[in-house]
Amino acid sequence: MTPNQTEEEKLSGILDFAHAVSDVVEQGKLQLPYNFNIIDELHANENAHTRILLKLLSYNKGGVYSYLKSFLSMMNDHNPGVEFPVDRLGSPHIRFNQEYIDGLIEEPSGAYAVIIENKINWAVDQEAQLQRYYDTVKAHGVDAGQIYVIYLTLDGNKEVSSTSLPHALRQQLGNRFIKMNYRNDILPWLEDDLLLQAKEERLVGSGICQYIDHLKGRLNVRDSGKVIRDMTSELIKERLQLDNLSVAERWTVLKKHLDEVQELQNALSHVKSELSDEVYDEWDKIARHYFGGRVSNSISFGGYYQIFCNQPIDINIHFEWEPLREEMLFTTDQPYYTMNLHVESDKDSVKMVRVMRLFILHDEAADRGYEILGTGGTALFKRYALPEKKSFSQLSEQERETFFSKAYGDVKELMRIVEEFYPLLEKADECIAELVSDMEEKTKAQWGKYNGWDIALSFNDKTHRIGIEGSFSIRKDRKLVFKSYITVWSKSQWPVYEAELEQKYPQPQYLLDKDRRDDRVYLHLPEIEVGDNLDNWKEKKHQVVDSLYETYRYMSDLTSRIGR
Repeated sequence: MTPNQTEEEKLSGILDFAHAVSDVVEQGKLQLPYNFNIIDELHANENAHTRILLKLLSYNKGGVYSYLKSFLSMMNDHNPGVEFPVDRLGSPHIRFNQEYIDGLIEEPSGAYAVIIENKINWAVDQEAQLQRYYDTVKAHGVDAGQIYVIYLTLDGNKEVSSTSLPHALRQQLGNRFIKMNYRNDILPWLEDDLLLQAKEERLVGSGICQYIDHLKGRLNVRDSGKVIRDMTSELIKERLQLDNLSVAERWTVLKKHLDEVQELQNALSHVKSELSDEVYDEWDKIARHYFGGRVSNSISFGGYYQIFCNQPIDINIHFEWEPLREEMLFTTDQPYYTMNLHVESDKDSVKMVRVMRLFILHDEAADRGYEILGTGGTALFKRYALPEKKSFSQLSEQERETFFSKAYGDVKELMRIVEEFYPLLEKADECIAELVSDMEEKTKAQWGKYNGWDIALSFNDKTHRIGIEGSFSIRKDRKLVFKSYITVWSKSQWPVYEAELEQKYPQPQYLLDKDRRDDRVYLHLPEIEVGDNLDNWKEKKHQVVDSLYETYRYMSDLTSRIGR
């Protein structure tokens, strides 16, 4: 590359050089010993890396989160001025992708929260991304001075943008905004600390070994990769004739070529972005054909695409293609796209509980191939397979029409059910408030609203907690019903009451639900049909009150004899 070269010649020279380096790398790979790493083969993205990290941090024995404590201690040690109160860990909730936050470590009491934003694959910063996450966690009731934000990158070279982290918030966070990376923080922590802790845990230890090897491959520091690094170094020295130059001259030449390569990378990225935008617009055009303006296109900076119900449904309850990263639209690595019914900004799970009590929705969704989840912000989801395992960019116009007519036809029907029945459950809040008042007057006991809209009363709280709960739901035949339950909050407490309850409420006449994902046991009592809506509530309320009172009298007697 000479000073008199035209821009076209310079570009051609850079590309030729890149091809030569690529060829040497491929030749070097042929000389490497066989390596099998399952994480390499799964092509882990940001989500996968976050899940792995959070899974490790969730490890505990006897309620002691030793890996998490080690991680937070490392965070303090590697960042002068950071003083996270490690001894105040308590019983943290460690969640993946809650309310779009990659990783969230949060004490239920609100004593602290740690937000982890993972940028290992250099994903672009979204508009006000960290500001939104901070505001979300603050709304959970966490004191602003106890919110920590970890910005986690591959090697520390990616900087957070002021778009994502406004100056005012950065100033407010101070030392609680923490830059960490896999090269200098996570990898040494895994090798020097976690691997030693896990030496007695065969499966955990082997998983950590695999992850260490994978990260070394990502960072190009595997011992086996030295042959490739040496070969590429020799090629660069030869092509640029570095051996004939002084140290200062070598630095100048290398800096010049690095700048040229960066200019080329920027130009290629611009052209690639233009191409991506064309495909995003095509995706957006199809969705708008089905749903008008009730969509939000966040593929380019968030990796998702949202479809909203008609008002007055809360916009935080919406259908969403997620994840929908750029590479998914152009490659065939993942031959399906996932549609979710998401429930967000739902601190006390009130909205999710309502959605999960739309049993008519579950029935219709299951008929259409959806799976019912009800956790982590996802109520329902389905993977829609692409024809002939093509990517969206490869589909013909007819193939796109066929694919989306099925997917969006399903969404429209499920959305119609949500639009029709969710507001009815919202209106039932007032009925719950009436029931609480009536039952307190009738029983002289302190009833409350659980999860914001269920009526509830508990007994033997300090020993073997058990209680009564009641709520509204939409039955599969579209009828609004009031359901009541005897609830044992922990499965370990169920045997205390089992014999008496099963004698009073024999199966199968009364449904017993104890094979649940959560830790509860529910004994379903006879439901009371209210009707198509709440028009008959005044007439039905007395029947509900009488039913709850009968259960209350029995439970008062039971818990005075057992479980105290």
